[in-house]
Amino acid sequence: MEENRIVRQRTKMYYQQNKEEMDSLEQFFKDQVKIICNARKAKEDNFEKIQQEEHEMSSGKVARLVELGDREMEAFVKEREKVLKIHGHKKVAMKRRHWEEEVELERELTPNLPGFLHECTAYQSSVDLSLDAIVSHSADFDAIVSHSADPDRHLDKFDSDLIMFNVKSTSDLADR
Repeated sequence: MEENRIVRQRTKMYYQQNKEEMDSLEQFFKDQVKIICNARKAKEDNFEKIQQEEHEMSSGKVARLVELGDREMEAFVKEREKVLKIHGHKKVAMKRRHWEEEVELERELTPNLPGFLHECTAYQSSVDLSLDAIVSHSADFDAIVSHSADPDRHLDKFDSDLIMFNVKSTSDLADR
């Protein structure tokens, strides 16, 4: 049971580390996007300022040139709105794919985790049984040696029995 608690605790710790790493990466990318958006906004503001300055300089020219500049500005605004709309749709689609992938990833983990925990429990049970058998053999050996006239002969027999038991236990665990 202690092993299960440790496995669960390590799993939680691993999940928390991954979550912190993902949060850090998300913040990093959000900051990068913000920097790009601010730079783009500054360029747009500068462009509009230049356009306004050019428009003011040309205000003394013929009315036809003024109308042409207004039409160009309207075309620019429409094109900008179109580009931003397409960008927004792509961004929403990308985020949707990201969240769908994350949900699928979590779904993949859910069925695998109980099987892993079951394997850990089965392994722990077999280790506990092996330890119980070793303790039992040790107690039997102590009783035999304490009543024996030649304890070295029994010691060699016990060592070989213990080695064979360990080989069999290891083989049984490997078969699982």
